[in-house]
Amino acid sequence: MPAVRGEKLTKVFDELRAVDAVDFQIEEGECFGFLGPNGAGKSTIMRMIRCASPITSEKLEVLGMEVNSSSRDIKAVIGVAPQENNLDPDFTVRRNLTVYGRYFGLPREVLEERADRLLEFMQLSEKKDEKIQEIPGGMKRRLIIAWAMMNDPRLLISDDPSLS
Repeated sequence: MPAVRGEKLTKVFDELRAVDAVDFQIEEGECFGFLGPNGAGKSTIMRMIRCASPITSEKLEVLGMEVNSSSRDIKAVIGVAPQENNLDPDFTVRRNLTVYGRYFGLPREVLEERADRLLEFMQLSEKKDEKIQEIPGGMKRRLIIAWAMMNDPRLLISDDPSLS
């Protein structure tokens, strides 16, 4: 079973056909990217995969689940590293991770252990007590990846080629 499969995937906004009958398949363990010029529909497809925008027609499955009927289940098992910085500037680096992890109902001890492990993996342990505005942009990008991994996702989605 593929991790993600789109068949004649289409997205229409009013008169604009942003995605026009795209077929693709992403296997588990595969690193996959959409390439194209601005306005080609890459981010729109990514939003549909992460269930942030409904599909207009045909089929899109993520981890064997239909996006139209299983969006809550899909969101629980994917991690999303968005293009924009969505970190809370009032929190420390570590607190950004633990607060986000609560959205998945993880117990405190799991949140704390996972946050520490991800900070070490992303080489951010020494910055764990600093506020977001005090760390450089590259570290913020690494923190966003750690943030996206807090729920131990089966699928990690990045809408920014610099994170690949």
